[in-house]
Amino acid sequence: MSFLDLAAFNKAVGDVLRLEILRVLTQDAYGVLELSQIFDYRQSAMSHHLKVLADAGLVVKRREGNSIFYSRALPSNEGHWAVFQQQLYRLIDAGCLSDQILGRIRAIKQERAAQSQVFFEQHAEQFKEQQDLIADYPTYGEAVAHLLDRVLDKKALPRRDLALEIGPGEGEFLPVLAASFEQVIALDNAPAMLDHAQRFCQQKGVSNVRFVCEDTGFLRTQSEPVDCIVMNMVLHHTPSPADIFQDIAKGLKQGGVLIVAELC
Repeated sequence: MSFLDLAAFNKAVGDVLRLEILRVLTQDAYGVLELSQIFDYRQSAMSHHLKVLADAGLVVKRREGNSIFYSRALPSNEGHWAVFQQQLYRLIDAGCLSDQILGRIRAIKQERAAQSQVFFEQHAEQFKEQQDLIADYPTYGEAVAHLLDRVLDKKALPRRDLALEIGPGEGEFLPVLAASFEQVIALDNAPAMLDHAQRFCQQKGVSNVRFVCEDTGFLRTQSEPVDCIVMNMVLHHTPSPADIFQDIAKGLKQGGVLIVAELC
């Protein structure tokens, strides 16, 4: 680490707001406008703070369409810099955000979820064509089915009572689950997409699938824990992937299996 790097690092972390930004970016990525809303701060000033953090190697950005999202940089694995960065993250994550900030974060997540739901309602008929442009079902379906078979063959799953697929899309993977488990739940918060999945199962003669129109908060209230949960190409659509994993942790049976197929 050079003195220049050290100076940039100290400058970046020598500001309460920038430390709070790093705390907010612990699990989720946000755009400049969203961060401005969270902290009730001017967008131009927020952009400056993000640049200081980026210059210190503490945040990274990625472009999605016309939007740029910022997330916390992964800890370095090299030398003294790694120790510095990891200790900083531990201290930041031990801190608490104000109720005001937490409330604004919840509002942004709700807004994202509403926008996502509107998108699926408006594009349900064209969803398969759009999804195929990114990754069509044959690209990942066979690999996920093979992985499930390996889990079942190794008897890594003691019981096969209940499986659940989050965001089943057109429903193409549901017959695979239905052939291996007594009961299957198809969980989606977009009614139009769930209708597509239900019609697909009817065409395939699959009768042991229950269709539930809710988000993953359903897993927190589900009385029967789930043996296996599958997510195929879902996370990149979600407003907060971290929240989904917390919900899954509540609903997945001890010793259960979670299978995720996602864009790299």
